Amino acid sequence: AIAAAWAGVTWAWARPDSGTLLLLSGLLVAGLIVSLLRFQVRHDRDLTRFVEAIGHGDLSQRFGPGPVAEALDRATARLRDERQVAGEDARFQRALVEKTPVPLITVDRESRVRLLNHAARALFPDGEGRPIQAIAGAGTPLAQACDPAIGRLGRTLLAFDTAAGHHRAIVTVTEVVRQRAPIRLVAIAPIGGELDAAEVAAQADLVRVLTHEIMNSMTPITSLARSAATLM
Repeated sequence: AIAAAWAGVTWAWARPDSGTLLLLSGLLVAGLIVSLLRFQVRHDRDLTRFVEAIGHGDLSQRFGPGPVAEALDRATARLRDERQVAGEDARFQRALVEKTPVPLITVDRESRVRLLNHAARALFPDGEGRPIQAIAGAGTPLAQACDPAIGRLGRTLLAFDTAAGHHRAIVTVTEVVRQRAPIRLVAIAPIGGELDAAEVAAQADLVRVLTHEIMNSMTPITSLARSAATLM
């Protein structure tokens, strides 16, 4: 449109009797240039608002009519939906970790402990933010397994003591990266109850077998004693 209007200015300039047309064409060119500049400024402002909103995490902005503004509104709505889904997933993961019966802790590079769920807080009531050596006992197998400097990754059967008593557990140590720093994720699965139940079951089986063998031995003795009494 600017090119066509400028062509009209050029044509009117070449004709001495077209002063009015020259004036109108010049005004049209000026109006089109101003309109283009306003269009550019408006969309630059919308893009600046969009970038600033993303930077501040504010996804409630609206950008008004126009194809560019509508595209920005769609992008904002999509980011808002993705944030909502991510928030729901994060809440589900937190609830899942919190209700997990296995104590879960993390140990950072300074050996500080973070308790991730209720089971961990029950196992180590005063362990939040303290070194693993302080809550598990310096030099104990659990402290050594969780220590980032010397502990090995994998599963280990360990026995350890806490304020709640003596425990036996399968300790699984893995390493993950969080906030660009490696940390150790430790799962402590107590098996003391299972071992006690297995021992009780084994003792019950032993008593049942011994009872069966004793009864098998006593039956002929009883029979022979009865026969001897009858003969006498």
